[in-house]
Amino acid sequence: MRFPNPLIPGFNPDPSVVLADGVYYLVTSTFEYLPGIPVYRSTDLVTWTHIGNVATRPEQAGADEVATSGGVWAPTIRYRDGVFYVIVTIAMTPRGCVVFTATDPAGPWSDGITSVGGIDPDLAWDEDGTAYVTFSGLHTSHEQMGQHLGIQQVRVDLAAGKALEAPRSLWSGAGLKFPEAPHLYHRGDSWYLLIAEGGTERGHGISVARGPSPEGPFEGHPANPVLSARSTSRPIQSRSGPPGNRRTDGSSSTGSSRSSTRPIDIGPADLRRPDVADPALSRDRRRDGYRAPGRLGRPARGELRARRLPVPR
Repeated sequence: MRFPNPLIPGFNPDPSVVLADGVYYLVTSTFEYLPGIPVYRSTDLVTWTHIGNVATRPEQAGADEVATSGGVWAPTIRYRDGVFYVIVTIAMTPRGCVVFTATDPAGPWSDGITSVGGIDPDLAWDEDGTAYVTFSGLHTSHEQMGQHLGIQQVRVDLAAGKALEAPRSLWSGAGLKFPEAPHLYHRGDSWYLLIAEGGTERGHGISVARGPSPEGPFEGHPANPVLSARSTSRPIQSRSGPPGNRRTDGSSSTGSSRSSTRPIDIGPADLRRPDVADPALSRDRRRDGYRAPGRLGRPARGELRARRLPVPR
């Protein structure tokens, strides 16, 4: 099967995708704009239809007074027991990290409840049903604004919208700047933690670690970052953020979606084109027992040859 890249052209940064009852649903960032967090539907990962938005009312986003480029950052969509969850940071606002729920992804969605701090939250459940929020510990408001505590995690009560413990530090990458956009996946006997690091400019990349439980301890891949276009002249740059929104049905076939930008070349100080922060798809591959995102093709617009890639619930 051929998958076109980008999956959804244009202003659709930070893609997250989930499989529910044989259908794929994808959400993206929208920053200060309303309606926010568009929801796309596809049965084949090729043709996508915009079916609604998570945030359709000002009180859901609470971003009326937010500065440009603040607001909705990097939503994650998940599905469990008939309920869709979108967890997202509404940066530089009092709302902070918010969890929205719906039984129909087209809406309506709940008003949302605040859960934890930080940015780029991921939501995962262990085999006992314990919910974990894993996030980048960057403060975007109040007196701690700008402070970064690396990749952190808490167990949460989703119904009450509260953390059940103090945040703990996890693995924060290979030492590059700004570890962010963590995502947890359970494959076989191991848990995989994928993060972005290196900043959202030309140094952006994806790194992966593996551990025995969602709480770790995690050991990084020896070749991290496992995917990056840094220090290359490829037209597709900044490949990450959020990384590894992966699809799997428990078989050996997995894939990753991520943002990719195509810079305007004006010399050493290239400008990134925010209007083409496109979702892109690649097939995962194994390295030393790790599952890692595969490479994207060189063309600014290309096609990926791959088998059909089911997604984790």
